[in-house]
Amino acid sequence: MAKASLQLAAMQLLAGQTEIITMMYLRKHPGDIITQVQMGKTFTITKAGHAVAILSKPEPTALEIAAEIRRLGMLGEDYGK
Repeated sequence: MAKASLQLAAMQLLAGQTEIITMMYLRKHPGDIITQVQMGKTFTITKAGHAVAILSKPEPTALEIAAEIRRLGMLGEDYGK
């Protein structure tokens, strides 16, 4: 399977998933956690057993959405300008 196909499969698998992790785990594995967030996974970070933060991929902006739609040929060229 091509690298792009594997990446897409991983993103689809992780999208919408939420996992609870401790601050200590985040400190020990920041690269792994950020990679999973980039693929769509969400983490709830806890400290002393209490949720203190949610780490997730940001929602795309309206301009990013319009650019992607335009790239796919679904809108005219003047949209979003």
